[in-house]
Amino acid sequence: MAVAVGVGKEKTPPVATVKAEDKAGSYEETRHVSNYYRTARV
Repeated sequence: MAVAVGVGKEKTPPVATVKAEDKAGSYEETRHVSNYYRTARV
C-alpha cells in the first residue's frame, strides 16, 4: 500500500496577523455585532 502525501494540494497562503498594539482600541461594530445587540435586548 502506498500513500501520496501532499499530492494535488495547493500551498496555503500565510495568515495575516495583527499586533496587539495595532488592534488595541479598534472596536468596530459590524453588522454581526449590531444584530447580536438587537436580538439580546431584554
